[in-house]
Amino acid sequence: MKKIIALVLLIGMESLFAQQTIFQNRNSHNTLFGTSAMNKEVNLEKEAKGSQYFQDSFLYAFVDDMEKPFKMRYNAFFDEMEFDQEGVIYDLDKEQYQSVNFDDINKKYVLANYQDGNENKRGFLVELVGSPKTSLLKSEKIIFVEGKKATSGFGIDTPSEYKPDKEKYFLKLADGSIVSAPGSKNKFVQLFKEKEKDIEKFMKENRTSLSDEKELKELVEYINTL
Repeated sequence: MKKIIALVLLIGMESLFAQQTIFQNRNSHNTLFGTSAMNKEVNLEKEAKGSQYFQDSFLYAFVDDMEKPFKMRYNAFFDEMEFDQEGVIYDLDKEQYQSVNFDDINKKYVLANYQDGNENKRGFLVELVGSPKTSLLKSEKIIFVEGKKATSGFGIDTPSEYKPDKEKYFLKLADGSIVSAPGSKNKFVQLFKEKEKDIEKFMKENRTSLSDEKELKELVEYINTL
């Protein structure tokens, strides 16, 4: 009798576990996974000027192909996408997602593995031009500049500050590799074999500046037509 009762309980527990698993799987598409953002608090300097965010408030954004939007904001200092879940702030799991699209401000962030100088990184880049051929991406970061004490009694202390870093542009090529967008026109055209003459002609006719975001976008959009 005891064996029968134990068997019934075991079957019941397995059934309940299966139902819970099905429930979790069914709802996982409307749930974001991440880690608590509280561990970043120790790195904050309350007296510093500026902000770690270009957009301080949370805005609704779509993650990958999810139908439900989430309240999110990009921490440009820590390179983390934060989301608000019932008043608790989490960092989006970078290993599980590919993109975050803020429709209201027309800005899309994509997760990418890229090389910044000699450093290999995985983080968020702003997608300026998206295409299977050539995409244009931008690094949008904030840096921390430590304040300085006055060297004399007549000087003024310089407060610590969060300030925007210099914007950097990247090209995602047809083979999936992501490279820094060259500032030199000669090096730029060398990335596009068999299209060099057309690209050189376009840049010459339009007096394209590779440091101007609008003109760089126009150039990449043209390249995608070739």
